[in-house]
Amino acid sequence: MQPTQQPHSQYRPQLDSLRAIAVLAVLVHHYYPGSEFLGLGYYGVRLFFVLSGFLITGILLDSRYRSEQAGQGKKVAFYQFYARRMLRILPVYYCALFLTWLAGNPDVLSGAWWYATYTSNLLFMTLGFFPLTTAHLWSLSVEAHFYLFWPCVIFFVSKQYIHWSILLTILAGPAYRLFSIVESHDHVEFYTSTLSSIDSLGWGALLAWLIHTNRGMPVLQNTGRRIFLFLPIMTPLLMNERYFYVVDTTLLSIAFVWLVEGAAKGFRRPVGALMNWKPLLYIGQISYGIYLYHLFIPWVLYEFGGFSQPAHVLINTLLLMTSTILLASLSWHFFERPVMSLKKYFSPSGAIPAHKEPHSTPRDQEFRFSAKH
Repeated sequence: MQPTQQPHSQYRPQLDSLRAIAVLAVLVHHYYPGSEFLGLGYYGVRLFFVLSGFLITGILLDSRYRSEQAGQGKKVAFYQFYARRMLRILPVYYCALFLTWLAGNPDVLSGAWWYATYTSNLLFMTLGFFPLTTAHLWSLSVEAHFYLFWPCVIFFVSKQYIHWSILLTILAGPAYRLFSIVESHDHVEFYTSTLSSIDSLGWGALLAWLIHTNRGMPVLQNTGRRIFLFLPIMTPLLMNERYFYVVDTTLLSIAFVWLVEGAAKGFRRPVGALMNWKPLLYIGQISYGIYLYHLFIPWVLYEFGGFSQPAHVLINTLLLMTSTILLASLSWHFFERPVMSLKKYFSPSGAIPAHKEPHSTPRDQEFRFSAKH
């Protein structure tokens, strides 16, 4: 497992733009009635999963290599990763839960323990439906489950078997979805199970591993590009039947692998101009807060706050989107970023010696993984 010559410590800003596109797709899906048939929320969540698999795996691979080169035990890097992850996701998540619980949100009150333990997807599978204000939290539970076991794989599985572990996660997703159909699981259990989404995270992990080991990926790139171009035609056809969804998620994930790989290198004009647009980059930066808060916002405004809901659908959508982005911005500047500054006490140590990697190329050095993720 030989990484590129330079440590992946620099951040590729266009990945933030992908986050922005993903979270805006989710907002439109949930805020604009009648847009559900487009599948934008489905797209957005899948893109988030591929991004997470890519970035987390890249960070873990770098951390493992750094610790080995520095002569440290892998356990140190292992604990550093968890400390930094917890600082990023837990404080704002539990703050949002506590405030909505305190305000009397009925969904949070009735399932507080499930949400506090990141098992909301299991709750929804038990209920058989998505609660109105907390439906989105299932995907955060899936990612939390991934964070629990994936560092153990990357840090402690023998190097020659890591790619087999990644391939296993990729195969596990469609296998579970097929099993779910055979067992006649309802649509909530079919959609929200961690195993149902694990292949999207696995495809992102595969991309990170290919980059880290300097392996070529022209087949994956070309396949992903072709699938991406046909998504507008493909998805309405594939999402109509559950059997098609078995492969639809896989095809989407491969398409998004191509998209993530392009953003990691940096798209050039004209796409690059959009991907480097500062408002889009900023929305991507605060996207975690946007996603976390967005389904609470209608309840806060119209039920808890007692405001009148605008009659016009477009005005209501713009109001909800503006309110969500404003709240996420305040959360980022006054809560999340100050908490994240504590990450400096858990920074990965050790440098990657340049002489260790004679086969790396300038193209390999274009890729960077985010230490901020």
